[in-house]
Amino acid sequence: MLASAMQQCLSLFFSDWKEDVTTWAYKEPVVPTHRFEVESGVYTLEFMKNWKGTDVAKELNSACIDKVRANILLDILTIRDNVAALPDFVKQLVRQYEDGVVVKK
Repeated sequence: MLASAMQQCLSLFFSDWKEDVTTWAYKEPVVPTHRFEVESGVYTLEFMKNWKGTDVAKELNSACIDKVRANILLDILTIRDNVAALPDFVKQLVRQYEDGVVVKK
């Protein structure tokens, strides 16, 4: 049912779509178990971002969760179609983060 709906969407969105996704092999990924209920959305986003069709490109663990959160925020702030007028200090922080500069408080 989901594959049929996806096929319909792809065919409507991409006029040159020829592949039939309903014939694709289905493989359920092995998802690592995490006991961080508050972080479940962050883990889900990062897992999806790193899914490469058959496995995860890089492992996710609780030690890197702050960096993952910062990267999600950076992705949102710097998305191409973001029309928000970011304050200068936020732009500066984004540049520093992108450049790997550590800002001391």
